[in-house]
Amino acid sequence: MQVPVEVLHCDGRALVVRLVEGGGCARCASGEGCGQRPWFHYLFAEDLALPRPAQGVFTPGQRLTLSLGPGALNRAALLCYGLPLLGFFLGLLLTMARPEGLQLLAGAVGLLAGVGLGRRWGQKWLGAALHLA
Repeated sequence: MQVPVEVLHCDGRALVVRLVEGGGCARCASGEGCGQRPWFHYLFAEDLALPRPAQGVFTPGQRLTLSLGPGALNRAALLCYGLPLLGFFLGLLLTMARPEGLQLLAGAVGLLAGVGLGRRWGQKWLGAALHLA
C-alpha cells in the first residue's frame, strides 16, 4: 500500500508530513478510491512525525510517498477491526448473567475502548512500520 504525503517541515530528528487529499489519483479525488486511504485517515487524523531518513533533503511542500508492506497491512487490519470486536465480545461475556440493557451498554463500552486502544497502538506501531518509497 502506498499513499502520497506532503512534507510540512523537517528538523534533525523528525520529518513531519500530512496526507495529501486525493493524492493525485482520480479515483481517490472522486471519492471512489481503492479503500486503502481510510487506514491512514483513521490512524493519522493529525500530522505524522516520522524518524528523519539518513539520506535525502526534504523541503516544505515536497511530495513523497509512504509505503506499507502487505504483512504490516494485515497487522493494521487486526488493530483497526480486531481490537474493537474483541472489546465488544469481552463486554458481552463479562455481563452474560446481567440484564440485556447492561449487556448492550458493556458491549458498547468495550467497542469504544477497542477503538481507542486500536488507534493509540496503531499510531505507534504503524508509524514505525511506514517507510518512504
